[in-house]
Amino acid sequence: MKIKVVIYGRVSTTSQDFERQTIELTQFATAMNYDIVGTFTEKVSGAKKTDERPELSKVMDLVRSGEIQKILVWDFTRFSRDSFDCYELIKVLNDNCVSLFVLKDNFETLDRDCKLTSQGEIFLSFLVSFARIEKENIRARMSSGYIAHINKGGKVGRKLGYEKEIDKTKKFNEISSLLKSGMSIRGVMTLLNVSQITVYKVKKHLEEKGQLTNLVKQRMKWTQE
Repeated sequence: MKIKVVIYGRVSTTSQDFERQTIELTQFATAMNYDIVGTFTEKVSGAKKTDERPELSKVMDLVRSGEIQKILVWDFTRFSRDSFDCYELIKVLNDNCVSLFVLKDNFETLDRDCKLTSQGEIFLSFLVSFARIEKENIRARMSSGYIAHINKGGKVGRKLGYEKEIDKTKKFNEISSLLKSGMSIRGVMTLLNVSQITVYKVKKHLEEKGQLTNLVKQRMKWTQE
């Protein structure tokens, strides 16, 4: 039985062309005797979230429906430039036994038994390390903001009308900050090592206070489905 694959090509600007990517990927797939289910191309920044990239969203729908076994991209940056989003994408691929193959570097995340390749393990380790660094950066920014707030005479502590249950969430400020930035619920859970229930409680609180924009809600919706 042939391995079912999709080809995904992306460029950042309208002046660029993804023809070279798709031609080389098609030639490779043909040489490997793969069954090409579809070719998806778009002109959009790689820093955009998945739900802001229509063609990549279609690819991920095929992943979740079990219709493909491999995604072919010419260069890894064509797949994603956002580390957090990339981590979530790779996790979804791994959970559905779909491998990502990068032609330029002859790189693949999973083997035939759906286990991480040595390259895949190194790559995921890199993403985790980067997430930890970003976590520390977020904490540093929050700490700096807190100190600045105090120095300006700002008050701290419980505010009148503040929900007691949410107030007991030790990582409320960090969770709140990440959700407001547009990070998905799964991403927050992974980065801060907190439960889904905890993140949902904070999300509900922010929604009731009108502190989550519609765009942010849409970005988070993808990982909840």
